[in-house]
Amino acid sequence: EGSESTLTCYGRVVDCPTEKNLVMKAYRMMEKEFGLPPVDIYLVKHIPDGAGLGGGSSDASFCMKMLNDMFKLGCTAEQLAKMASKIGADCPFFIHNKPMMATGIGDEFTPTDVCLKGKHMLLVKPDVSVPTKAAYAQVTPAPSAKPIPEILSDGMENWQKELVNDFEKSVFAQYPSLAEIKRTLLESGASYAAMSGSGSSIFGIFSCAEMAEKAADNFKDAKIGLIVPEYVKAISIADLKTDESFKNKITGIDAGAGVMLKTDQAIKDYGLDSYKLQASSGAGMIAE
Repeated sequence: EGSESTLTCYGRVVDCPTEKNLVMKAYRMMEKEFGLPPVDIYLVKHIPDGAGLGGGSSDASFCMKMLNDMFKLGCTAEQLAKMASKIGADCPFFIHNKPMMATGIGDEFTPTDVCLKGKHMLLVKPDVSVPTKAAYAQVTPAPSAKPIPEILSDGMENWQKELVNDFEKSVFAQYPSLAEIKRTLLESGASYAAMSGSGSSIFGIFSCAEMAEKAADNFKDAKIGLIVPEYVKAISIADLKTDESFKNKITGIDAGAGVMLKTDQAIKDYGLDSYKLQASSGAGMIAE
């Protein structure tokens, strides 16, 4: 609406200056590259930081995808991924937004045929945050006895023994409660359980929803996400006018982060009454 771009955050508090927020960094990079007009960005934050879930990275990546789509920039996924890597090593993953085998520093991707259809996931985020920088400083990567693509293709029944998150050894030593969560998930019937990224979230994959829901009873004090792949509901900018209205609107959102972006220029140029892009990662974007 004005001559300067803005970023307004809702939901989880992000202790970060506006210009250092990855969403704004993504916009600034594309603004410089393509001469974009000012925009108002509304970030609705649900994914906690220090959880190993890539919340900030997914926000930035989906902002880039939306800008590319809104302004018809014509960037391919590969071009967006290359730009996204300048923001964060894991940002390109969310550009592709599908199962990938990552190598290099986590920014070189090969598609993988992993399929979790029919499975149900329980995600546990305890009241513990693992600083990403510290986690990377303490980890000692260990070569896998078998190539990871081979492990993935062998079937989930072998994953627990062969598919290892190297962060767990050092992080669990410092935060024993995380190891206990993983143990409880396995004892509750999870086919596979592991820490997500550098922590602190722990996930379990179950063969049925009933088992996942029963396992959740063990974690009353943690933040629980059941059957994680959920669409975030689109929220209109009008609903952000009052906190109470906003709170009512987001009731029932289980997982993911929503990014909403509005620009009068896009509406004028493309005749949009509203613009919505939602993705199965749980990131939702809307421009109105």
